[in-house]
Amino acid sequence: MSVETADFALGVLPKQAGLGEHSSADALSATVEALKRHLAATPRNSRPFEHASAAYRLGLAYAELPLGDQAANARKALACFEVAIQIFDPRTYPVEHARVLNAAGVVNRTLGETERAIELAEKAVTLF
Repeated sequence: MSVETADFALGVLPKQAGLGEHSSADALSATVEALKRHLAATPRNSRPFEHASAAYRLGLAYAELPLGDQAANARKALACFEVAIQIFDPRTYPVEHARVLNAAGVVNRTLGETERAIELAEKAVTLF
């Protein structure tokens, strides 16, 4: 099993894993494609936690993707995070819900949506 495959199975993105030369744009682009396939293959109704986790990881990958239109990548990340937020109910999954809110806040900040970023961060903090 390659390092990238092991990281994918664990939900770790190349940049997060500190893999140096493995954190190239090509590797991250391949991660995005793999996560898109995984999300599509994971039924939301019968495996909601796994579906939400895949959406969250795909959102993280889009947020870090250095290729293409950065604003478009950020919007894709936010759409993925919205899927995860809908599934990770804060009463049942407070930590997961907070993680997604935090990630969405970071992406909003990069888009210049500072007030929204602060709002999401404040919501995330209340879950702990």
